[in-house]
Amino acid sequence: MVSEVKRSIMRISGLHRRVATHGRGWSAFVNKFKSGVRIFVANLCFLVAFLPSPLAAEVLYAQDESLEMAFVGSINFQRKSVVLTDEIKDRVQKLARAKLNSSVTIYFEARNNDNVQGYVFFDSRLVRTQYQTTMTVLNSDGTVKKAVIVAFSEPQDYLPTDKWMDTLVKSGEAPAIYGSTLSVRSVASSVAVAKALFSEVLSPELNDSL
Repeated sequence: MVSEVKRSIMRISGLHRRVATHGRGWSAFVNKFKSGVRIFVANLCFLVAFLPSPLAAEVLYAQDESLEMAFVGSINFQRKSVVLTDEIKDRVQKLARAKLNSSVTIYFEARNNDNVQGYVFFDSRLVRTQYQTTMTVLNSDGTVKKAVIVAFSEPQDYLPTDKWMDTLVKSGEAPAIYGSTLSVRSVASSVAVAKALFSEVLSPELNDSL
């Protein structure tokens, strides 16, 4: 098919040279030129139709659906935000060994009546050329309850498996997985940032100072 496109281009170029050297009539040239263009466009469209196209961003779970997965029972989620000082931001990044996207941290506090059940963080990070968003759910003591990828823009083959995600939550370690190094590293960074934010901002010992 590529050769067909090349031949079409050569045909158009050849028409132009023949007009210049033999002085053929303008109308004949226009007709043949149009014919060559039509063939070229048809071949090009056919070729482009079968080229791989970038995968569109895919939201796996909407925010409401994600929060419903976070905790079971009658839970009231309160959206909160805190502006980190440069000092706290630096401590969080060092503890998590990952960069924060912003000095403004937005999270959801999960409450059952007056009792805090835990916290939910949404963190978006670049994988290869596209982004993924991970929801990290922490218990009230800061331990990891759940981690779920809620949006993923890369090919689905790069998604970590449920088994890998469970291992990360239970052990706190990110096991190696062939072919998905960047995506699992992104998940591990999101989880580490959530834990560090709890430690430096949300832990009970610090709540009175917020």
